[in-house]
Amino acid sequence: MSNWWLEQDHDDSWIQKQSEEEEQQVMEPFVYDKDDSYQNNFDRWWYMNSLERECWNEPKLDKTAAEKMFRELFPRFRYFGLGSLTDT
Repeated sequence: MSNWWLEQDHDDSWIQKQSEEEEQQVMEPFVYDKDDSYQNNFDRWWYMNSLERECWNEPKLDKTAAEKMFRELFPRFRYFGLGSLTDT
């Protein structure tokens, strides 16, 4: 078997460019905004979580599962601020 491909000169700059583009696509971590309502924080987190799951080809959480996970991740903020999610 020939190593023709390995013996040729290649422009591999596209590999670096692709890596830079992928790096730019990394999402910012979610930060709970204490000046906003619990509901708005949840909505923002759920949107970000859905995008992240889509990028990783993972199933998105339905609202009930997302609310449960959010309450587990941010229990101390549950009644902080102006709003709260429905108790379930």
